[in-house]
Amino acid sequence: MVSRRGLSLFAILSVFGMIGVFFLFTDTAPVHELTGRIEVFYLLLCILGAPVADWIISGFRMWLFTSKACPSVSYRACVKNCAVGAFMSAATPSQTGGGVAQVYVLSKEGANGGQALNILFITFLSTLVFYTLVSLVVLTLAATGRLPDTGVSGPFVAAALVFVVLTVGGLFIVAYPDGFQRLVAQAANRAQG
Repeated sequence: MVSRRGLSLFAILSVFGMIGVFFLFTDTAPVHELTGRIEVFYLLLCILGAPVADWIISGFRMWLFTSKACPSVSYRACVKNCAVGAFMSAATPSQTGGGVAQVYVLSKEGANGGQALNILFITFLSTLVFYTLVSLVVLTLAATGRLPDTGVSGPFVAAALVFVVLTVGGLFIVAYPDGFQRLVAQAANRAQG
């Protein structure tokens, strides 16, 4: 079992490590020029307003799923879960700590491990569906000339295709869980030789 003290120490060391890497390997002269032009109101809005709004909206989306899968998890717990997940994603390399932290918070709030993973998967899938639809709308508008000089690039098209493939795969898993389990079992058997 991970102690709170150990988890706090890990988070603090990760943050200071990232700050150290930034200042050691980045030319900070432009940072000094930029800080002179920052307006405090907009800085506070970015630091406090945007993340809190994101946690509230993301928490509501997650609560819509938890209210069916695990009614004991409250809306407040979902908002807290989104805040913890965002912090741990930002504080750990390659955002590896966010998902683990969210499973932990959901488990502490009354969901079992399977319910927590399912809730996070469905939340992730809803994000993929949104990005897929928006990507297709942008590509369609760009193809018809309704977007002013967007210059839809190869990387954008590649990202849109990745969203489509992941969304279709995720919807397949939801619609045919037994078929997905059989595919995973077959792949595991082939891998073992």
